[in-house]
Amino acid sequence: MDHKRLYSFQYFRQLFEQRGFEVINVPGIPAPFAVAIGDNRVARLFGWVNRSLIRISQGLFSYQIFLRQKSLPNLDYLLNEAERETEIQSTVLLDLAGTGH
Repeated sequence: MDHKRLYSFQYFRQLFEQRGFEVINVPGIPAPFAVAIGDNRVARLFGWVNRSLIRISQGLFSYQIFLRQKSLPNLDYLLNEAERETEIQSTVLLDLAGTGH
């Protein structure tokens, strides 16, 4: 059985945010007219029109979705960092206690 899913910009953003990413931006990508019909005036005009329409309705006129994101620290990372910092602080306190300071 074939399964297909069309993602909206909003759903795509939420999907990654729920998985621990900070979405920086999600621009729409115009169709590659220069590749399809050659790099000429017509292709450049179509590209300009497509980019202009994307500004009006990103979800309707984008050929592809591009997602810029950065990973946020997850719980495992934060716990490991807290344990590492605790070990460092314990070592420093033991060293200070051993030297009599």
